[in-house]
Amino acid sequence: MALRPGSVEPSPRGGATLTQVDDGSVYLIGGANREGICFGDVHRFSLESREWSRLTLSSTTDAFPARSGHSAVALGRCIVVFGGLSPATGEVFNDVHVFDIHSCKWSRAEIADGEVPMPRNAHAAVLLPASPAAAAHHRMLVFGGSSPDDGAFEDAFVLQIPLGYVTAAGNEDREPLRWERVDGGRNRDGTICTDMALLDPHSWQWQLVPICEWNRCSHVAGLVGGALVSFGGFDGGALRDDIWVYRDDAESWERATIVYEPGSVDNNSDTHKVEGGPETAILLSLERFGHAGCTVELRASAAGASGKVERRIALLVFGGMNASTDLNDLLMVAQCQRRT
Repeated sequence: MALRPGSVEPSPRGGATLTQVDDGSVYLIGGANREGICFGDVHRFSLESREWSRLTLSSTTDAFPARSGHSAVALGRCIVVFGGLSPATGEVFNDVHVFDIHSCKWSRAEIADGEVPMPRNAHAAVLLPASPAAAAHHRMLVFGGSSPDDGAFEDAFVLQIPLGYVTAAGNEDREPLRWERVDGGRNRDGTICTDMALLDPHSWQWQLVPICEWNRCSHVAGLVGGALVSFGGFDGGALRDDIWVYRDDAESWERATIVYEPGSVDNNSDTHKVEGGPETAILLSLERFGHAGCTVELRASAAGASGKVERRIALLVFGGMNASTDLNDLLMVAQCQRRT
């Protein structure tokens, strides 16, 4: 992705998190490089100006310890971070920190009661939709992960966040989901997962979806154009630079044909239809693992007499590592639109 000249890019790294917040910007937190240097910095990327900026953090006694392999979810003007690992010391975390994008201040959340998850990294987390059974709380779901001492985990926890603890403007509009999805990963014996699991957040029942033609870990995935899109990662034999698409109606993964679009995802000078699947475009393609990613909402200018603002969803990807290099580039995966 082309950046504005003078943009201060984050240093190359893997194991960071990338999160879009209500102000429309995307925030990069933490990560580590192959020398074991761990980061606790925060960078903001403006989707509108295509510019990076490193944030100057407010002084606080609740400093955020550098880490990688943590998870992060957006909650209004705040980002809630759980867990992670310090490659330099080997310390694994199970703490919760909250970053306020307005004050640029970290605060450590004190867990009132309940069972605290074992320290872990490389887990998955998502903000659950509102529920009548938990009307007084926001809920962050944490699943799986691993630690050097305990290996891989298969448990799930819900962090209850009181409504008054953070300002959550906009989250009430999230469409309730029937299922939360977990795809790929690594088993306890080190083999790469070839399945996907669906969790019903109302009944807490799992449904396993066996998939034989796809296996992946250390990848990123997100819902784009009504389909689950996966990019990169490790398949047990090699690092990958491919895009796979899963649609519920097909109940299978399909490898997408990649179209290179220089400049912007809104510049649809080149398109390619993936037979039997969505039309997918990517601005740059490099094999990698341990990259960060999140789905982002792209807002185009108002079109036509209606004055409606066109919104598109894309998968934004940052950095990661390949066999020889730590990366700090930005990639964008979006559904192509045919020209008429």
